[in-house]
Amino acid sequence: MKKIIISSVSLFTMFAAQATNGYFAHGYGNANRALAGAGTAVAFDAISSVNNPASALQVNDQLQLELSIFNPKRGHTVTGQMAPPPAFSLALGEVESDRERFITPGFGWKTSLDEQSSLNIVVYGNGGMNTEYPTSVFYGSNAGVDLAQLFVSIGYARQMNDDLAIGVAPIFAVQRFAATGLEAFGQFSANPQAVSNKGHEITTGFGAKFGVTYDVSDTLTLGLSYQTKIAMEDFSDYAGLFAEQGGFDIPSNISISTAYTFSDNALIALDWQKINYSEVASIANAMMPNLMQAQLGQDNGAGFGWRDMDIVKLGYQFGIGETIYRLGVSYGEQPIPESEMLFNILSPGVQEIHYTAGIASGRWSADIMYSPNNNISGANALTCDPISGQCAQNIELEMSQLQFSIGYRF
Repeated sequence: MKKIIISSVSLFTMFAAQATNGYFAHGYGNANRALAGAGTAVAFDAISSVNNPASALQVNDQLQLELSIFNPKRGHTVTGQMAPPPAFSLALGEVESDRERFITPGFGWKTSLDEQSSLNIVVYGNGGMNTEYPTSVFYGSNAGVDLAQLFVSIGYARQMNDDLAIGVAPIFAVQRFAATGLEAFGQFSANPQAVSNKGHEITTGFGAKFGVTYDVSDTLTLGLSYQTKIAMEDFSDYAGLFAEQGGFDIPSNISISTAYTFSDNALIALDWQKINYSEVASIANAMMPNLMQAQLGQDNGAGFGWRDMDIVKLGYQFGIGETIYRLGVSYGEQPIPESEMLFNILSPGVQEIHYTAGIASGRWSADIMYSPNNNISGANALTCDPISGQCAQNIELEMSQLQFSIGYRF
C-alpha cells in the first residue's frame, strides 16, 4: 500500500514549486495566496483551511481544484579573482538557472460530519530549493538541486461553543530530492559516494497541525495554528551531503492571526508566521567552521546556514456586486546570512516581499503573485585566508518570482 501511495503522490512532487518564504509557500489556496498568505483566523475555501484546521467550519461543503504556474528567475554572480588551491575558487561571471516554469496542482475537500464538526482533506506542496545551472559551477557535471515536498492533510474540526473552534490535522509528507554537479565536495564528505548524481530519491514522514479560532465579537476573529516538526526518513542516497547522514526533516511553524470583518464580503486580515529552520541541521548548520571541523554528512556537517524566518502578512478583501477582490502584501527577512553564499548557489531563497491580488466570481477564482528581484552578496568562504580574513571572491545571489493560479469549486 505504501508503494502505491508514494508512486501516486510522487507524480505531484515532480511539478511542485511555489512562491517561497525560504522554501515554504507564501500561501495555500487561491484566496489565501491572494491575501499574501494572511488568513489563519478565517478560511475562504477547502484548500485555504489547511492553514488552520479549526477554520474549516467556516466554509461550505465543497470540492476545490486548482492549478498554478510558477515562474522563478534565479542565478548567481562571482566576482574577484581565482585563488590557487587549497582555496575553492569558482569561475568568474554570471550564471542563470534554467527551467523557469513549474506547474502545480492543488486539491481540497470539505464535508460536514454533523452540525458541530467537519472533515477536511487537502493535498498541497512546497518547493523552492530548485536550480538547474547550464554550467559546471563546482567543477563537476552541471550543478543543481531539486527539492519538492507534498503534504496530505486530513483535518478534523469541532465547534466547542458559540465562539471557540478547535481542529487537528495529521499530515502525511513526501519529499523528493536530487543533486547534480557536487562531485568536488566529495573531498569534504564522510561518504563521498553519496554526495551527488544519485538521481531522485523519495522519502516519507508524518507530523500534525493544531489550530484554534475564537470569535471575540461578531466582526473580530482570532486564529492560532501550530505545525509540528515533521520527522522524515533520511535521504540515504545523499547521506554524504546532508548532515545527520542524510537527515532532512521539515521544520515546525506557528501562525497567529486576526481578521476584522466589515461586511459579508469585506475584511482585513493580519498574520504573523515563524518558520523554525534552525530545527533542521542540514538546513541550519553553517558552512564555516563546520566544514573544517566535521565532514559533510556527519551530525555537525556543514549545511545551508539558514536562519529562522518571521513573516508579517496583510490582506484586504472587498466585494462589488457578486465579485470578490483581494489584495495582499507580506514581508519576511530572507533566511540566508551573508556568510553562507557558497552552498546557497544551489538554493537562492532570498525573497522577502510578495505582492498579491486575486478575484473570485461564482465558482471560479484566480490569484497572481509578484515578488520583485532581491539579491544578497558575501564572500566565497572557501577563498578566505584564515589569518588575514581576506577573501579572494565574492558571490551574489538573486531571484525574482511570478505566479498565477486558477481554481474551481464544486
